This record gives sequence, structure tokens and C-alpha cells, in this order.
Amino acid sequence: MRTSLKIIGRLILTICDSNLQDETGYSADIGIRGNYKDIINYDVSAFLLTYNDRIGLIARVDDQLFNVYQFRTNISNSRSYGIESFIEVEVLKLVGIKSKHGLSLFSNLSIMDAKYINSESSAVDGNEVELVAPIIFKGGISYSYEDFKLNYQYSYTSEHFTDATNSESTASAVNGLIPSYSIMDLSASYAFKNYFSVFTGVNN
Repeated sequence: MRTSLKIIGRLILTICDSNLQDETGYSADIGIRGNYKDIINYDVSAFLLTYNDRIGLIARVDDQLFNVYQFRTNISNSRSYGIESFIEVEVLKLVGIKSKHGLSLFSNLSIMDAKYINSESSAVDGNEVELVAPIIFKGGISYSYEDFKLNYQYSYTSEHFTDATNSESTASAVNGLIPSYSIMDLSASYAFKNYFSVFTGVNN
């Protein structure tokens, strides 16, 4: 079996299987979306995604240099399903206040389960699909008055893996567990009629 290498210095980052086969599979989804009196916008859907001979990454050790590298190949079949939802509420309209001010809350939530199934390798079968976070959440608040806008957003991503073997750490730090993390973002903008706009923001 021939392989192609990508090397930086003496560290092997990726070995790609030259005998890669095309993936096959199908997807299905169902959902509902709508708007209630320009007060509530919503979009909720459920999905199912299957792959046969899914292409993925496996952590391996080089026999000569003993470096950990990523082997890209057809790993096994995989199955992913989950729910995605978005909702935005105009707060002042909801409580019956008519004003030039605008105040809205929004939430975006994704819950996913993605795993390898029917694998011939016990090191992969039942593992989580790499780079798929089980939970992704975004929520925030937006305020506006005439040409001024102020937005705050909080984002959360749960822990997930970088390779199909679900290795938690490696000596090279190339592969491993990505811990859960959060990001907060605050931004403001002001539009001077139709001439120009000023933007500013800060995040962690």
C-alpha cells in the first residue's frame, strides 16, 4: 500500500491512504419554522446522517521516528443524529410596549450524537466521530435605538476528540481531547445616516 506524506521538519503530521474509497450514505431531516406576530421567530429540526466507509483520522505511531501522526483512511460506517433549534424573541413587543427601542433575546442550540458503528477495529467501534461536539450553544441579547446597536453573545462548545481512536492526549499534542470552552462577545455599531458606520467589539 502506497501512502502520501505531509512532513514539517522531522514531524509527520498526516499520512493519507492512497487507496481511499468514496463515501456513500444518506441523510434525512424534519423540522418546523415560523413567526408569531413578528414577536417570536423559531426554527427547530431533527436530522439523521449515515456514512458508509466514512473517511476519518486515526492516531498512529511512526515506526522509525516514533512520532504520533494522523492516518487518513476509510475507517468504518458512522451514524449521526441530533436536534438543532433557533428561537428569537422581541421582548418589548412580547410585553406589549411600543417603543423606538428594540430589545431581543436569542438562543441557538445543537445536540448531536455521532459515533462509529460496525467497525472491524475494536479501537474505533462505538467511538465518537472526530471534531463533532455533542453540544453547541449560542445565546445572547441585542439592543437597538435608531442607528445604534449593541449586541452580547455567549457561546459554549462541549469537549470532543480530534481522531477516531478518541485519544485523550499525545506526546506531539497534535491529537487529543479538545476541552469544552466558552466565548463571550460584546459589539456595538452606529450608522451615520447612509454615509458610513462605526463598529467596535471585544471578546475573550
